Amino acid sequence: DEPARDDVTTVDAKSVPKRGKGGSAQNRLKLVHSLAHIESVAIDLSWDMVARFGFRNAEVQFPRQFLDDWVEVAWEEAIHYLMWEGRLLEMDSHYGALPTHSGLWDSAQHTASSALDRLVIEHCVLEARGLDVAPLTFKKFLDAQDETSADMLEAIYTEEISHVEKGMRWFRFAHDQLAAPDLDLEARFKAIVEAKLTGRIKPPFNDEARARAGMDPIFYDPAAVAATA
Repeated sequence: DEPARDDVTTVDAKSVPKRGKGGSAQNRLKLVHSLAHIESVAIDLSWDMVARFGFRNAEVQFPRQFLDDWVEVAWEEAIHYLMWEGRLLEMDSHYGALPTHSGLWDSAQHTASSALDRLVIEHCVLEARGLDVAPLTFKKFLDAQDETSADMLEAIYTEEISHVEKGMRWFRFAHDQLAAPDLDLEARFKAIVEAKLTGRIKPPFNDEARARAGMDPIFYDPAAVAATA
């Protein structure tokens, strides 16, 4: 249940080189390598969604569109990976030149028994976190006068919003298909986060991108919950 990573050294998350502020060439290399790794794992996550939950899933029976959506995501993630891999080559490096960690795939293993858990943790929490940090990453590239990497990130950004949107949409579908839902949508989302997320959902939040993905602040921002109480 773990994809091969023969050409990549995997270490504990605390041992991965810090990305830094992106100002130096070495820090930008770390940042681009990290982005390539995220996209590489995202390919595996998309195909795992198809294979694990798309056919004979006892929890929820998904329609054909579910398969089509995650195959499309896998295709887009592969393009994103190739873009960052090509950027690494332009920087006289390659994917695997630096150690990586298995945090994303660890979360996948932790949610392997439930499509709802997987959709929430991987696509509505962790992938949404990528939307939150994208503006700062974009700024790091521009501050370092790396317009090539900044343009690549901007091109990828819109498609990543659509991936979070698919996560939210299919989570809603799966929730509605449960024979006897014992929780409302928001409560189920938060119960899954509480049970399955390592760490916590934390600001800053990219509210504009999350809204485009169909995610209301009540799912992630305690301040929004307090305001509606």
